Order: sequence, then C-alpha cells, then structure tokens
Amino acid sequence: KFYDHELTEKQAKLQRLRHDFRHLIVHLEELVRAEDYEGVLRELRAVSGISNQTAITPFCENRTVNAVVSYQFAQAEKLGVNCTAKAFVPEKLAMTNAELSMMLGNALENCVKAAGPLGEGGYITFEAKPAKGYMLFEFANNHRPNAYAKGRGVGLASIKHLCEQYDGRVEAHDENGEFKLTVFLLVL
Repeated sequence: KFYDHELTEKQAKLQRLRHDFRHLIVHLEELVRAEDYEGVLRELRAVSGISNQTAITPFCENRTVNAVVSYQFAQAEKLGVNCTAKAFVPEKLAMTNAELSMMLGNALENCVKAAGPLGEGGYITFEAKPAKGYMLFEFANNHRPNAYAKGRGVGLASIKHLCEQYDGRVEAHDENGEFKLTVFLLVL
C-alpha cells in the first residue's frame, strides 16, 4: 500500500507539472510573438532557478551543445572540478535541440554531482564526434567509491529513452572510481 500511495502521489504531481507547463509555454510563445526576448529570459530564469548568465564557450558549431556544456562546466568549475571538452557536432542532428539539451544536460549534471564532492581532485571529460554513421558522445568523471546508487536517478533513464527513439544506444561503465557513459546517435 505504501508504494501504491507513493506512485499515486508522484503521478498526480507529474500531471500538475505537465498542466502548468502548458500554460507557461503559452505565455512564453506570446512573449516571443511580441519580441520581448528579455521577458522570455526572465521567465525561463525564474522557472529554472538559474539566475546567472553563463558565458558560452564555442566548442563546436552546434549552439545547443555549446550552451549546455558551458553551463554544466561552469557549475563544475565553481566546485573546483577540472573540465575538458573536445566536440565536433554539426548544427543539425536527428534529435531535436530540446532533446539534445536534455540528453547532454542529464549526462553532464550527473558528472557534476559525482565529481563535485572531490573538488580540485575531480574531473569531467566530454568528447563528441562522428563515428561510422553515428554521433558518439562520451562522458567520463571520477567519483568517490560507492557514490553511484543504481536506479535512484532519472537522468540515465531519460538518456536511454531518448536514444531508443532514434535507434541509438547507451553504454555505461563504472570501474575503479571512474564512470564512463557513451551515447551513440544516428547521424541524419
């Protein structure tokens, strides 16, 4: 009964979030039509809780990759984590920019959460490149022993779900204090 109650509460909360999100989208669309881009930024920052402006580093020609990697690396660097990236991502991929931002954001946020407690001893690497008809995204980070609790988060599950929609695949390995995630996405 406890689990049924928990599941019912979570489903109701998700339903409320989806309902409220639709209203927010209508509001944002109107701000865009009115060309009130500062208003759009203000609303997005209010909803996300992100108040600072992150400088965007141009890692590749894909603006979504640049924005998400810049933001997540800025979060990691605040914690002293060493971050490196090498990206060759075209402007267009099979998945939408919104889906790409969710995939990258989930992967890199998990990296920051794991490496962050290590401070200056922590590292995150990100590499993206074309490879035999696929776009290959590789993420690696170090972490404290037993830092990953399997099945507790939704980030990796979300990444797997997105990749399955595009005939992609995900490989995850955790060995000797290093977590590696590799995402294969079909190229357009």
